Amino acid sequence: GTTVCAAIEAVASRAAFNRAQRLSPADAETWVDIGRYHLAAGDQAAGIAAADRAVALAPDNVKALTLRAERTRDQYGLAAARPWFERALAIDPAAVPTLTEYAATLADMGEARHMLSVSRRILALQPDHPRAWFMQAVLAARAGREDLARGLLARTEGRLDHQPATMLLRGILHLDGGNGVLAAESLAKLVALQPDNDQARLLLGRA
Repeated sequence: GTTVCAAIEAVASRAAFNRAQRLSPADAETWVDIGRYHLAAGDQAAGIAAADRAVALAPDNVKALTLRAERTRDQYGLAAARPWFERALAIDPAAVPTLTEYAATLADMGEARHMLSVSRRILALQPDHPRAWFMQAVLAARAGREDLARGLLARTEGRLDHQPATMLLRGILHLDGGNGVLAAESLAKLVALQPDNDQARLLLGRA
């Protein structure tokens, strides 16, 4: 069944990473891949250790620095992660994955103006980048500019519709637009995905 296939795939992936680690123990990007694998598997400690190893091997590797920034954000908070992102971007100002995580960090820190500037840099490099459009849509919604937010959200072309944050924003925009049916549809999906999300439950009740 699906569970057995997933287990086999996990074992195969772990074996592949162990082999890569043996063959390239001094390759920073191998350690970045190993770190992301461990994090995806829920092993935070191993993921952080791999990120540290990658940075130790290549202090100027943007991928390694970005992974370390993300792990610092998870461990120590937004402000602690910021210097790691900025260090990576000083090396490669056009690193879109790094810019994306940096913009998200700025948004969570409440630095809307700076986040907007970074999201525009992302779109200048990659005009169809969905997360950049989504972050701008959130900013517009928070400013009470619902029509602009809807237009910006439409620019994601549905590529983020499976994510809880998109379901929440879409539900809020439908509510503000007076469309309870569509709001309920979006929010019901979110509540099914996150039963303990009190905000989503409250909004679904309103819808």
